[in-house]
Amino acid sequence: MHIERSVAQGSAAVVKIEGRFEFGTRHEYKRLIGQIVQEGHRRLVLDLEGVTFVDSSAIGLLLLTDQNFKLKNGNFSLVKPTGYVRQVLELANLPRVIPVYDSMDEAIAGPAVKIVPRSPIG
Repeated sequence: MHIERSVAQGSAAVVKIEGRFEFGTRHEYKRLIGQIVQEGHRRLVLDLEGVTFVDSSAIGLLLLTDQNFKLKNGNFSLVKPTGYVRQVLELANLPRVIPVYDSMDEAIAGPAVKIVPRSPIG
C-alpha cells in the first residue's frame, strides 16, 4: 500500500491510498490518521481511486475513523472507490454511515460538519 496526504481547499485533509488496504497495512494508515487528528483537522477525505483490494480490517478502520471524526464534530468521507472496492463497501453498507462521493470536488464541497439535531428536553 502507498499512502500520501495533502490539504485541500477548506482545510480538509486528503489522504490518497493506492494498492491493497488490508490487515498488514493498518499500522501505516492508523499512524497517518492519528497525526491528522492530532493536528486538529476536522475534515478528512479518503481517496480510494487507486485501491485494488480491501479486507474486513480495512472496513473496520474506516468505521473507526468515521467514529473518531464524529466524536470531534468532524466529517469523514470517501471518494472514488472503483470496481471491487465499491462493491465491498456497498455490501458492508458503508455508504449508509460514511458519505461516498464520485469526485474530489464533491467530497470537498460536502458538508464541513454534520449537525445532528437534538431533541428538545421537556
